[in-house]
Amino acid sequence: DFTVFMPSSFHIMLQTTFGLQVQVQLVPLMQVYITVDQRFQGNTCGICGNFNKVLLDELMTPQGVVEGTPVSFANAWKAQSNCPDRTERMDDPCSYSSDS
Repeated sequence: DFTVFMPSSFHIMLQTTFGLQVQVQLVPLMQVYITVDQRFQGNTCGICGNFNKVLLDELMTPQGVVEGTPVSFANAWKAQSNCPDRTERMDDPCSYSSDS
């Protein structure tokens, strides 16, 4: 069971009965925030981390290797191996802010 709603024209929220919440920010840049209930601590894996409160292993690949950069970590979790790898961004992420 889940509920989807738009609390504002900038956000979409998905809430489940089992403790998952997904918030999508649409503007100024699309961003996705995912949270799970505390009872899932240590029982997650993937692009959102493993939720074990150990920051040193958050970039762990499906093969159990801890990557050195977020981009190499994300590339390791591709659903299809023939998809092109993402590359490191050299631009300043703050340059995308509409408050600049």
